[in-house]
Amino acid sequence: MLFNVNIQSQSSFELNGYFGNTSQFNSFFYNYEGNISNFSKLRDWGFSAIYGLEFAKSTNSNLYSISVSKTLDNHNLSARFTPGYQKEFLFKTGETIILEDSTSQSLTSDFTYKELFGLGYSYKFSENFTAGFSFRYFNQEFNREAVTAVFNDNPYLVSDNLSEKINFWRGDVGINYFINDQINFSIASMNLLNFGEKAKDSDFEQYELKKDMGATLDFGYIPIKEAAFNVIYETTNSFGLGANGYLKNFSLGFTLFHDKYQLPTIAGIVPSIGYKNELFEVLVSGIKYFSNRNIEHEVSGFIEKGLSNIINNPYSYDRLLLTVSFNINTIPENLWNL
Repeated sequence: MLFNVNIQSQSSFELNGYFGNTSQFNSFFYNYEGNISNFSKLRDWGFSAIYGLEFAKSTNSNLYSISVSKTLDNHNLSARFTPGYQKEFLFKTGETIILEDSTSQSLTSDFTYKELFGLGYSYKFSENFTAGFSFRYFNQEFNREAVTAVFNDNPYLVSDNLSEKINFWRGDVGINYFINDQINFSIASMNLLNFGEKAKDSDFEQYELKKDMGATLDFGYIPIKEAAFNVIYETTNSFGLGANGYLKNFSLGFTLFHDKYQLPTIAGIVPSIGYKNELFEVLVSGIKYFSNRNIEHEVSGFIEKGLSNIINNPYSYDRLLLTVSFNINTIPENLWNL
């Protein structure tokens, strides 16, 4: 049985846990959160999809992502479509207006954050060294009700809707180096490049996704064939701890995660169980937070902390996820061995 211990942080948070570069499953390499450099062990084609349930006040189902990866000699290219990577907030502004018919109306604000798709590329310089990058495309939609005064013989107030859509790209780079069969490490940027639209309305600027620049450091150690250790740390002082094991074609994993934006200190756990063969892989994972998620939050707290991660934040709910991946090799075995 292979035993694998990892550490995971907030920006590197993955829906099915973090296995690091020592993973025996290709399913984990489709995630740009923990695999910024687009590291891959695929020989040829790979396809993956994540479907899951979110346990909010009502249970919601989502197709979280569909990914494709292709290896060409020492090059690897990948693409990911993420319809389920989104978060919506509805706030009461605290303002109420009296309409012309003497009825009252409470004003609200509606904010939606989405990651739409991503692209990745990596190059294997040698068996020990790879480097690559990933770009991800985000959309933010802000809608806020406001009060407009109408002046005539009988002045009155009406509600007005202010809205804005903001799209931007995030780009990061990373390297992976295997010193030998036992020791490896990775270094990657966080929010190195951010370019695209910015809020035109100054009132919406404070609600945009946070883009603090930083880095992730990952260290892997395999003392014996049956055991591996992985540590990943972010310069935002976020970290986590997990353990994953393999028995023949099966895997069992647990990942504890922490970040400075969530309480308690260990914010939650991601257990996972998987099976693989030469053609496909199946993973079932869950995300369980250790704090009460079905509570209302103040707007002031949201403004103060902001939002840095769409799929893992103080407003995220518990989830149950199914990941299915296919590995298709069209390269003749005798040519591959050459």
